[in-house]
Amino acid sequence: MARISQQVSMGLAAVLVLLAVRLAFAPRDVASSAPAEGVTYASAVADAGAQVAAAHERLAHLKTDSWMELERAANAHMTRGRLCDNWSDYAAADSLMARAFDMAPEGTGPFLGRARLNFTMHRFDKVESDLARAQSQMLLSPRTQSEIAALRADAALERGEKEAALAHYRSAVEAEHNFDNLARLAGGLAKTGSLEAADRTFTEAAAALPRSATRERAWVSLQRGLLALEAHDLDRALGHYRDAKRQFPGWWLADEHIAEALTLQGHDDEALAIYRDVLARTGDPEFMDALARIYRHRGDEATASRWIALARAGHAKRLARFPEAAAGHAKQHIKDFGPITGGA
Repeated sequence: MARISQQVSMGLAAVLVLLAVRLAFAPRDVASSAPAEGVTYASAVADAGAQVAAAHERLAHLKTDSWMELERAANAHMTRGRLCDNWSDYAAADSLMARAFDMAPEGTGPFLGRARLNFTMHRFDKVESDLARAQSQMLLSPRTQSEIAALRADAALERGEKEAALAHYRSAVEAEHNFDNLARLAGGLAKTGSLEAADRTFTEAAAALPRSATRERAWVSLQRGLLALEAHDLDRALGHYRDAKRQFPGWWLADEHIAEALTLQGHDDEALAIYRDVLARTGDPEFMDALARIYRHRGDEATASRWIALARAGHAKRLARFPEAAAGHAKQHIKDFGPITGGA
């Protein structure tokens, strides 16, 4: 039972992290480029890489830096970073956004872009000032105004201002019944503990998607699986995770959560194989932690210790570069295995 409680706690943490990452960019992901039906993770990664390459090619052909092109390049890196769990892309996005502000004339710059980046990297205390600057710009489109208000509500939710955030989300859904608004409301409900209402709202959000949006449907299935895990319904969680894998083949995040559910069901060998595969694709220290927990549970302390040491080094590296974003990921490692030298 202790093992299940620990894993369920990790599952809820994943809900919060995933919602923060998705919602920071929710208004743009679906509307701007809904993927073709049958898209795979590999094709999405290839497309994201092509966007990064194209952005840098444009920069290379400019006689002087353009802050707008620098922002576009930063956004391309953020897209690939989220997709691939690549923190080097986050670092590149951070650097490019800083260069954009260095180049922008006084009082101008990609304020909304930096607000999105700071939200995604959990630097919530830096979001509002940029949103205020973005809102002060002249001739804002209704869509930009709506995005500013939504991101402001997202930040409020992260600061614990739950009722204010939920009120905004509900108002937005009443004004425009679309995927982005429903996904935000579902995320808010999840974070306030209304799991059944969140699940119903995620289902409603998926119904609002075009048939071509297979990647977003997979994301919804993953969220519903995380909610089922929080409700201790392992079979339902595993079913949702497998739906996500079917809808977006090759997605490491769906595979990782399948491994988590299998671990809880006692299928350690199958889970170990999946975790090793996902780790080879991502290098994420959280999956090293998962391996260590399984080996420790099996009584193989020597192997567990090796994975713990590797994970500790990985978490420390991330904490040194992005302390706010990495802290939530490292929290369970610290709880289970002790402090991280040079980190939290």
